[in-house]
Amino acid sequence: MTLNDRSIEPVLGATPADAHDPQFAARAVREMFTSIAPRYDLLNHVLSFNVDRLWWRRAARTFTHILRRPDAKILDLCCGTGDMTGGGVEAADLGCRFFSCHVAARFCQRYEKSFTLA
Repeated sequence: MTLNDRSIEPVLGATPADAHDPQFAARAVREMFTSIAPRYDLLNHVLSFNVDRLWWRRAARTFTHILRRPDAKILDLCCGTGDMTGGGVEAADLGCRFFSCHVAARFCQRYEKSFTLA
């Protein structure tokens, strides 16, 4: 088999093995994230040895010149519980507007409890 062999089915992202259509796959991924939402931050910190915190703080510092602009609009896709957005808020002193979303609404609920954006 080669990469040009048309008989090979393409793999679409992180499609669950038992997914029989895109809607089922989307629902399965959303449910998986919903189930881990309450422990997501703890798992992220422990499994990465807190390197995840270093990453988002470093990203916020790298883009501070943009984050402080009052006309800047930042979109955080797959925001999880908002750690990255929170790091940006701290670094930017709320100079810009943040928009965050995640496939699992439960993450966004936890995010809203973490901090409030004006």
